[in-house]
Amino acid sequence: MEIITLNVGSSSLRAGVVRWVGDDASTAFERVGSLDDATAILAALEAYEHTHESVLAVAHRVVHAGRMTARAEVLDEALEREIERATPLAPHHNPAALRVINLARQCFPRLPQVAAFDSAFHATLPLRSAVYPLPYAWFERGVRRLGFHGLSHAYASRRAAKLLRRPPSETNAIVCHLGSGASLCAVAGGCSVDTTMGYTPLEGLMMGTRSGSLDPGILFHALREGAAPERLEQIVDTESGFAGLAGRSNVREVLEAASAGEERACLAVDVYVHRLRREMAAMLASLTHVHALVFTGGVGEHAPSIRERACRGFETVGWTIDAAANEGSATDDRDVAAASSRTRIFVIHAREDIEMARATRDLLAPQRRGSVPGDSATPART
Repeated sequence: MEIITLNVGSSSLRAGVVRWVGDDASTAFERVGSLDDATAILAALEAYEHTHESVLAVAHRVVHAGRMTARAEVLDEALEREIERATPLAPHHNPAALRVINLARQCFPRLPQVAAFDSAFHATLPLRSAVYPLPYAWFERGVRRLGFHGLSHAYASRRAAKLLRRPPSETNAIVCHLGSGASLCAVAGGCSVDTTMGYTPLEGLMMGTRSGSLDPGILFHALREGAAPERLEQIVDTESGFAGLAGRSNVREVLEAASAGEERACLAVDVYVHRLRREMAAMLASLTHVHALVFTGGVGEHAPSIRERACRGFETVGWTIDAAANEGSATDDRDVAAASSRTRIFVIHAREDIEMARATRDLLAPQRRGSVPGDSATPART
């Protein structure tokens, strides 16, 4: 069985084909480019699909549906309208996703199109984590913590359990998805029980261009001073975080500038690490025990100095990083914890594509074949 995956960012497209043999997944095809390359990338996938009858469906990463979603859903006109209505809550991602969904319908008219939601993994959040201390009527209208990066958190926590040789249902982990966008997740027994992003992807950690959590009184003050709501949204979404403090949003560039002693870059990194450590402690408070601390995403995987500073001082709770292993350049998922560490510390490559394919397989495979997910017998299309 094979599933086409289309992971759309605000300006990027990571496309591929995930092949399933039993419960083992591998990459059969991969293309990465900008949204301007979408037509060419989809044409290459279309050529692949014409010669591979085992392709089951097309999976799309969708950031925001405007509501909590517990699983992937087949895309239809009604669902696409929901995604479009939620655009103000994910203005950079939803329009791009809808554009690629439309292109994919044209390229693959016989295949089901499936939305794999970034928030679905967080459907297990307990109410104490999901509910904001606002008037209860707001919660009844759907204003609650939804959480994002769920595809990454789900894959990384499952992969950590495998590395520990434990069942996911018996594994607790804190997953740090650190990239241009960033969030943490506390995972208990394979289920999300707390996370840093909220009703929108603006809450939580400091990010490349987003402020993360801040005192709402700052925004009210700016409104009283005459700032337009649209301008404030632009500031906290695209002109804050590393971009606001260091003048550049690329974290690698900021780290290099900080190493060279640039004052604003040093300040930006200090603020980032402080807020990261604070939220790591908050995730710890949601778990009775932590078997694994996981770093994933572009920064999590490729910035050893951030990992080292994030773990510094947590030795008392059992998180001790090995300096040599942390600085290593191995390409495989790896354990960078010291031998004395009570908690294993993993660097795991982000594989949202595999999680998208898993969610799509679990949704469609039984009804398409009348068999269990992972069965390799796929009827030929006519």
